[in-house]
Amino acid sequence: MTFLFCIASAQTAANINSISEIQPDKVVVAITESMTNNAKALMSEINNLGKKVESLSIKNEHSLKALNQQYEAWLERHFDDEIIVNITGGTKLMSISAFTVFGGYGFRCFYQNINPSQMVWLDDESTVSGMGQKIPLELYLRSYQFNVDKKIKLADISREYKDYADFWHEQLSRVGWFDDIARLISKLNAHTGEKKIKTDELKHFRFNEKEQEVVQELSQATGLFKVVSPQEISCEQKDRAFLNGGWLEVLVADCLRGADFRDICQSVEISKSTQRHNSQTRQEIDVMAMRQDKLYIIECKTINWEKKKSEASASIYKLSSLSHIGGLNTQAIFVSLYDLPVSAKTRAAEMGIRVIAGKDDIINLKQKLLS
Repeated sequence: MTFLFCIASAQTAANINSISEIQPDKVVVAITESMTNNAKALMSEINNLGKKVESLSIKNEHSLKALNQQYEAWLERHFDDEIIVNITGGTKLMSISAFTVFGGYGFRCFYQNINPSQMVWLDDESTVSGMGQKIPLELYLRSYQFNVDKKIKLADISREYKDYADFWHEQLSRVGWFDDIARLISKLNAHTGEKKIKTDELKHFRFNEKEQEVVQELSQATGLFKVVSPQEISCEQKDRAFLNGGWLEVLVADCLRGADFRDICQSVEISKSTQRHNSQTRQEIDVMAMRQDKLYIIECKTINWEKKKSEASASIYKLSSLSHIGGLNTQAIFVSLYDLPVSAKTRAAEMGIRVIAGKDDIINLKQKLLS
């Protein structure tokens, strides 16, 4: 029998990725008390992959001697089996002990790199590239104890929505038009928002002659709203969120299509069970996708930050709080129609968040997303 021996950790994907490559008869998961919940999620997904799984409860993770003794006791019962050991997870002591014990008896051990994504065999330093490239988005998230409660697949986005998003991108990309079109988008956002524009503020959101031509063309092309007057737009409630900036999410999701991204989804709602009162924490991500074995989470905004600089930094902070969702192998991207204040860009850089914002980036959106 072939065993894959691994160590539970917060980076669950590192243990999931290798299963398709090794194809073991059974997976053994070494578990410490602090990793119980992560281990349960890992073992559940191993079962879902059609593999048998058992656990080994670690008694003392802080003693190298105790770890060696416990690994050797397990090994004595399986010495005639083929055992392959993944030392990626767990504490450093647990990994050192596993390599010392199993490697010392001639069993093969490997470590999984994140970037580049590859499995490194420790006996001869040979590598296997492309680990985890076929893991579905929902399986990847479940391995980190997140469930997908709701999502819109790229294929399910309506033609009208895609046409609307493409229209704005084409207008923004016209030479010399970006600033004027961005201002027009802000006006349309105000007209389609949940809050009604106050009467004394309507004059600030009135469409000029050129703007009326553009919005009339867009209205006729998509049928998603009607221009009642130079200062009034009517639309159905179901389309309001999309018209009020949601179209940028559709544009971003569509830009990922045809590249090496997969499982591209928009408006993804996820939840994670917590031990406190059996409650759940819920999060919503504008766009999610997998690229090789990396999870991408993308936040999209059409807000003009000129008078809302503090909101820009708050939005970056919110995205950073979501970047733990897929462990270390998660890339967070912030896409904004308007350029961000320097303070927000600095915060994003400190938190490892890629920023795609402002005129040049939006015009070259697909290139920026795929780079």
